Amino acid sequence: TMDEWMLESLQKYSTLHMFELPQAAKSMCWNQLGTMLYVVGFSRDQSNEISQLQLPEKLLPSEVQSLCGKRDVTIVCGAFSQTPVHSMRHISAIDALATSGREEVIQLWTQDKDSQDLMVHGRKLPLCFDSQAEPNWPVLIDHTPFSSTHLLVGKSLTTVHLMDIASGKTFLKPSE
Repeated sequence: TMDEWMLESLQKYSTLHMFELPQAAKSMCWNQLGTMLYVVGFSRDQSNEISQLQLPEKLLPSEVQSLCGKRDVTIVCGAFSQTPVHSMRHISAIDALATSGREEVIQLWTQDKDSQDLMVHGRKLPLCFDSQAEPNWPVLIDHTPFSSTHLLVGKSLTTVHLMDIASGKTFLKPSE
């Protein structure tokens, strides 16, 4: 139950911070520095909201623990996706958010330069999966240790691609 989890957490950690999100979270990821949290939420009306959240100073790693004014998580920017988002990763090298869902594309999102509180949809990078293999499974993405712009993309272990997000090129495709 929630009470048991709370008691266990208080015993396990020296500090416990809890925040309430405005809607159910479907997917989350951090930026490389661990200062921004990206959340995809969905609501009953099936809208898919992407939010970039700034953590307060109190939660950031620091040598000196002191009082700080900002204690709330703040929304930096956001957007609505027309399609469901099942997986996402922040690509620090190009400062973009890569998202995927059931469509066979990777969508790139960046903060709008004119309106700083909006996230805009950038490029769509097509993927080439066998249309017969796992047609209803979502496309999942993850980082690689090889390069800051490379992602592993696939629906299952047999459909994994190695893709460079900056160029849109696929380096490794599943064997036919």
